[in-house]
Amino acid sequence: NKNMFSQNDCVAAYSGPSLLSGKSISSGSKAGKNSNSNSDGDGSYSGKKVSPAKLELERAYDTVGSNILDDSDYDTFGLRWDDEPNEGGVASDASFSEGGVSAITTPEMMPVNHVKIPLTINEVLSPIIDVGGGSNSSNTYMGDSLGPPELISNKEDRKELAEKNLQEGMKAVENSNFDIALEKFNEGRKLLGVNRWEEHRSTTLKLCSEGANASYINGNTETMNELIDEVLSRNDLSMYDKFRAYEVKIMAAQAAGNFHESISLGLHVRQQLGLPTLKNKPTSVVAILIGYMKTNKLLKKCRTAEELAQLPAMSDERTIIGQRVLDILLTSTYQVQPTLLPLVNFMMVNTTLKYGIDISSMDAFNAFGIILCGVFRKPHRGRMFSEAAMVILQKPGMEKKQSRIMALSQGLCFHWTSPLRETLAPLLEGHRLGMRSGDIESAGHALSFYLDHIFYAGCPLNGESVTALLARHIGDTETVGSNDSHALTQEMYIQNYLLTMKKLQGTELEENERDYDDILNIATETDNSVLHGYVYVLQLELSTVFGEWKDASEILQKTGDIRDELLGSFGEIRFTFLEALISIKAARLSSGIIISWRWRYRAIKSLKLMRLWKSNGNPNITHSLHLLEAELAALEGKKRRAQDCYKSAIAVAYKNNFLQDLALSHELASVYYGNLVDDLQRDHHRENAVRYYSEWGATAKIKQLESRWH
Repeated sequence: NKNMFSQNDCVAAYSGPSLLSGKSISSGSKAGKNSNSNSDGDGSYSGKKVSPAKLELERAYDTVGSNILDDSDYDTFGLRWDDEPNEGGVASDASFSEGGVSAITTPEMMPVNHVKIPLTINEVLSPIIDVGGGSNSSNTYMGDSLGPPELISNKEDRKELAEKNLQEGMKAVENSNFDIALEKFNEGRKLLGVNRWEEHRSTTLKLCSEGANASYINGNTETMNELIDEVLSRNDLSMYDKFRAYEVKIMAAQAAGNFHESISLGLHVRQQLGLPTLKNKPTSVVAILIGYMKTNKLLKKCRTAEELAQLPAMSDERTIIGQRVLDILLTSTYQVQPTLLPLVNFMMVNTTLKYGIDISSMDAFNAFGIILCGVFRKPHRGRMFSEAAMVILQKPGMEKKQSRIMALSQGLCFHWTSPLRETLAPLLEGHRLGMRSGDIESAGHALSFYLDHIFYAGCPLNGESVTALLARHIGDTETVGSNDSHALTQEMYIQNYLLTMKKLQGTELEENERDYDDILNIATETDNSVLHGYVYVLQLELSTVFGEWKDASEILQKTGDIRDELLGSFGEIRFTFLEALISIKAARLSSGIIISWRWRYRAIKSLKLMRLWKSNGNPNITHSLHLLEAELAALEGKKRRAQDCYKSAIAVAYKNNFLQDLALSHELASVYYGNLVDDLQRDHHRENAVRYYSEWGATAKIKQLESRWH
């Protein structure tokens, strides 16, 4: 306000960069009732000397106009006394400030571009923000040499400031500071005005597309959709221009569990680019075999991971975009169209071999390795392709894929040839990298596979591994939001395992906690066949642990063969083990010869698959295979073989710390010796079953055994 300028040049209450010169000044006397005002109270000045700064502000006021500052209602910093009487301001009938220093008169509390001072366009406003993502970073714009945006009338100046916001937003994205990035992108769009597309199309396109991506990561669905629609509705943009918006839209649909929508969008983009396009429907085994043979033929020239990694770089823009689309669709096809997944992958591998390596090539080789392990039963060759992805990951510009490659290689490939426990640390690291980079989806995969592996590796249910997972999970919920659609699918995977652990420990579910039926309903609503598979395999696990063989056989009949839904995961191996064991028990308990024979046939079929995996070097199933051989020998009346196989199952499970299977082997051995009326061996195995179930943490199972045996 002009009539409150003191002899201290109206900056007495400010400490920091000067609003007038950009230089640092010291804090002086506060504007208040006792201020040494230079005003006569009527808006005119006395004959006292007026400083140059005051004259400059007067001239600025006359130039800019009174619409920016009202003479009687605001103090120097634009604060009404009626609004904040205790924080300073101007009373309606006063000629000077009231009270103490306004809360907005420090740069930490109020952005300079909101301060209602009549500055000229060329006044210096020193930027003080660092958008690099440090802990002390602010997301408030503090101005630059062009002045506050609302005072900038020159189009070139606005364009310059908008481009600077774009650059700072991209820098914030690089540092995973997505909230600041979104603010920068939005500010840039506002600066370019309503005619931004006609006058600044290139800059506007980047601001909208990157703003949509930042909104997607932040979970701001409304803003994301607005920005995507703004880009896709433009008829003057090519498919190349629109691709970034399409990419975000495909990922958002996938993250929300709309996997079929994601697949359809991706295939539409490839069709518009004139690239070979698949159909969103199940694929025949014959088509998969033909695709595999063609791809395998092309791969004969590259025999090692290093040779694959040395392929030339891909340079064709259309091909790169097409690869990126297929890369995204790998997740959606895995969830709802598992038979389409191999064809998508074969197309990616063939394109890489023909046109060279880009960032999507890592997923191409990694997925091919997973298919070799899970479908074609070639784990060592499959591991080689996943290792090729890890080698490519070391190349410049590839680091954004770290979390994804680590999660999928450890969760779906390496466990076929390495001990489960060796995958745990890399999976936790993959989760950390994903959360740091904003790759929430891959971080969720890593955490889900980690829980999968600690459960089947026999880690104690209340041990450090589970505690570490719960800490990570709670942190994820706070970061992403427990009700965010982006996290719903991964949340269901984790709740599925935590629910199983609670049932083993005998812990009552909380009032609003989901049970298996609730998770299955969500899987049905989202058409997620993989989630169905994971729920069923854990239901089979519980029925097996508690010896509820009738219930287990009914679940097995209802589910059928769910190996396709569990493709590549350790769940696929565990289902095969449980299928064989439950089928042997069902064959023993069945009254009819034909029914018994059918169950025995199913058991032997699964047993052969376990033997194949064992011969291929899987170190995680030796004890399970021994236990199956023991049960089959007991069914067939082969006493010596049964006893030897029980001993081997117990010895190997003990050596490799598979606590739950060690306890189960002792329990089944005790039943076997009980049928032989060998009380000494029966009691020995009963005692050890209780001991190892206790070490595992299965409190409910121990209570069951104690009530059954006493």
